[in-house]
Amino acid sequence: MSTDLKTDLGGSPLAHGRGLREEAPRGPARGHLINRSAVRAFALELSHKLRRGRFTRVSGAFLDGVEMSLRVMLADRVHRAPGRKTL
Repeated sequence: MSTDLKTDLGGSPLAHGRGLREEAPRGPARGHLINRSAVRAFALELSHKLRRGRFTRVSGAFLDGVEMSLRVMLADRVHRAPGRKTL
């Protein structure tokens, strides 16, 4: 893995040491895997329920972190899946 976190599975330090390739993702993985508007709305809804509406905006860095967490989780699930036809 490279030392530049931006190139390692989109910047997640959790990706280090998992045997993931350094090349840029191809196909649909190149874009966003999440609906950023829906994640933003859900995060603000949780803010109102859990933190008394303390947060009123969602940063791009927060959304990028959610995206990277999803990518790492998916890579881990695919890696641990039994060797059959269906994930």
